[in-house]
Amino acid sequence: MKTTIKNDCRRALENKARILVMFALMIVVLGVAIFMSGHSKETLRIGFVGEPNEWTVSSEALDVTYLKAVPLTSELIKGTYDAVVQKEEEHLTVQTIKNEALQVKLEQLLAGTAENETTLTASRGVGSMIIGYLLMFLLMASLTNMFTFSEDKEKHLLERITTTPTSLMQVLLGHTVFSFTLLFLPLLCMIVGAKFIFQVDIGFGLFEYLYLFGFICLFATAFSLFMASLFNDSDRSNMLGSILVIITTMLSGSFFSFKDGNKWLDYLIQFLPQKRYLDIVTNLENGASMTTMVTNISYLLIFTIILFLFALLKTRKDYVRR
Repeated sequence: MKTTIKNDCRRALENKARILVMFALMIVVLGVAIFMSGHSKETLRIGFVGEPNEWTVSSEALDVTYLKAVPLTSELIKGTYDAVVQKEEEHLTVQTIKNEALQVKLEQLLAGTAENETTLTASRGVGSMIIGYLLMFLLMASLTNMFTFSEDKEKHLLERITTTPTSLMQVLLGHTVFSFTLLFLPLLCMIVGAKFIFQVDIGFGLFEYLYLFGFICLFATAFSLFMASLFNDSDRSNMLGSILVIITTMLSGSFFSFKDGNKWLDYLIQFLPQKRYLDIVTNLENGASMTTMVTNISYLLIFTIILFLFALLKTRKDYVRR
């Protein structure tokens, strides 16, 4: 395993451009996340289909735009509007993809029965905002960090390695440790720098970031190893992996809480590991104890172990000849 890690480090030094670009992107994403966490919106953007004289609600929590027609759902997905309101048979109806709770609160506000308007604009904390913005990038960066394992397969080096006394388990663990370290350490250093050098509010404490980043970097590494084991071509594994990451992370609520009213889809979203991870982050931010997060933590760790074991069995089946 040590030999694999040393070789991976040497090969990484030969690909300094790749590593530097990844670090630069990581800094940019972290900077955007910190900026957005400090400038999160305080009002909800409402698209009202109708004339201004038909809008009778007065609230500082709402930024109303008057529309001639119902906008496309893509406008809600892009965040142009948080909700669209229209009048149907003398009643105002609300359409939103954020979550059912927001829809109910808006309907209560429009009906004049809301008790507290401040709950409409309750935003995520600094810590969950930073992690939410970083989540997709971390998963995609882990796919590129597995380039050494992919190169071993593409150049048929793995076939030679498996004919030696070297254990395949040790080889995969070596690639895993290298990829995890390449993702985890720079990220942790950047968070420490943001807190102590630039005096930025990062939401969580450093110890909390230590295990939160540890969880997601471990899962990301197992996922990248899993994808690399499926294909001999790194381009295909990276492309398919990136597509899966984008879709599942968006659905999990990394940038906003996704709810489209489809009970089956909402049910399936609960099984996504990113969703479980974000629930851990939210619960921690709300002051919940670790004992209340055991289910989600266990789910994430078991999912990670399954991905690693699948990669091990798939690689052993492809390269180990008995």
